[in-house]
Amino acid sequence: MPWFKGNTHTHTSRSDGDTELDSVVEWYAARNYDWLAITDHWQGLSRDEVNRLSDKYEICVVPGNEFSGTAHVVGLGVTDDISKEEYTINRDAASHLQTGVDVIRDLGGVPILAHPKWLYRWDLEELVQIKDCNVFEVHNAAPDCNTFAAGGERGTDELWDDALNAGLRLYGVGSDDSHHYDPDKFHTKHTSAHGAEGWTYVECGTCDEVSILKAIDTGKCVASSGPGITQSCLIDGSYVIEIDEPYEWFRFTTTFIGNNGLLATEHGRSVSYQLTDADTWVRARVFCSSGKYLWTQPVFPNLTP
Repeated sequence: MPWFKGNTHTHTSRSDGDTELDSVVEWYAARNYDWLAITDHWQGLSRDEVNRLSDKYEICVVPGNEFSGTAHVVGLGVTDDISKEEYTINRDAASHLQTGVDVIRDLGGVPILAHPKWLYRWDLEELVQIKDCNVFEVHNAAPDCNTFAAGGERGTDELWDDALNAGLRLYGVGSDDSHHYDPDKFHTKHTSAHGAEGWTYVECGTCDEVSILKAIDTGKCVASSGPGITQSCLIDGSYVIEIDEPYEWFRFTTTFIGNNGLLATEHGRSVSYQLTDADTWVRARVFCSSGKYLWTQPVFPNLTP
C-alpha cells in the first residue's frame, strides 16, 4: 500500500501565521506534499475552500482547527469555527485537553494532542486521564516544543513509553506547526516554526480526506523529520522496517523499544526485530546520519489480529 506525505498542523494569516492561505497551500504543493491539514487556531475551513484549494494546487487539503488555551488539541476534518470566548476559561491542562477532544469529536473530527512539551504544560499524569483520543504529536518541529529530552526533562519519546506502559494504545504523528514562511518575518519565539521540518506519512490506498483521517486515527502512519518509509509492519512475528531514501550516503540506525526497555539496535535501510512472548508492545525510532529521525507506531502482539 502506498505512503502519502502530509502535515497535520499548519497555520496561515487567518490566525497567527505570516502568510495567506493560498500561498501556504501552494508552498507545500510545490514541495511535493500529497496532503495538508490547515489548522488555524479556533477557525475551521469550509468545504468550498477545501475543494477550491485542492483543485487549484493539486494537493489534498484537509480542513482542521486548533483548540487552544492551557493545552492544545489539533482537530483534523473540522470545518466549523470553535468559540474562543467559550473555551479559553482558566482550567487545568487535563480538563482543557479533554474538552478539546470532546468538541472536536462532536464536530466529526479526529483529535491530536499537540506538543506536550511546549512550556511543559502536560505529561503522563494528564495523558492517562484523556478519553477518546489515541494520537499525539511525538514530534513537533517548532523549536519551543521540545521533542527531545534535555536539561533533566524527559522528551516525547519518554512520555510515549510511559503511556504505553500505562496501558494506553497511543500513536504518534509529526508536524512542523508552521507559522512562518518568509525569512524576513521570522522572530525569536518561533525562529524555526516554518514548513517542511516535520511531517507524517500515512499508509492508505488513496490520498483522500477520509482515508487520511482513518490512517491517522488507527496508527497507519509514521512521523518523520527526514527519512521516508516503504514498510513498517509485523510479518510472521517480526517487526519489519524498510527506509525509503534516494541519497546513497545516508546511514541509518534503528532502535527497537518495548515494555522491557531498549530491545535491539540495528543498522541499515532494512531492519527487523523478532518479537518474544515477553513483548506486550514494541515501537521503533530510526536515526539518520543527517541528524533527522523517523518514528514508527507501536505494535501490540497480543492485540493484533
